[in-house]
Amino acid sequence: MLLAPTLILLGLLGPAAVYQWQQGKWLASGRWILRTFSAHAINGVAFIGVSVSLLGVSILWPPAIVLTFLSAVAFLGVLVVSVNGNAESHLPGGLRARPRTDPQAKPEPAQDDQRRAG
Repeated sequence: MLLAPTLILLGLLGPAAVYQWQQGKWLASGRWILRTFSAHAINGVAFIGVSVSLLGVSILWPPAIVLTFLSAVAFLGVLVVSVNGNAESHLPGGLRARPRTDPQAKPEPAQDDQRRAG
């Protein structure tokens, strides 16, 4: 009987982690997942967490297995969209790769400056 509440609480860590990453917290764990797995895994963390929680709920209430399968299909859908699209653009702000700048490069003039000159 201890397995169900454990699965529910562990699963809630997925959506909680995504929320924390959006707030700029827990970034070390997000970067570890990004290095170890991929950007696609980061995009699916919330749905896999919901799937684990619903698996715990289905132990307590067997008809919830339908919701568990639906959340697993949603997880696969997020992965497919992430693979087909730009996975980096869907990452929370703190986990996006920052473009490296060349310290020797000259800054380009702003568009307003180009309009005034032309």
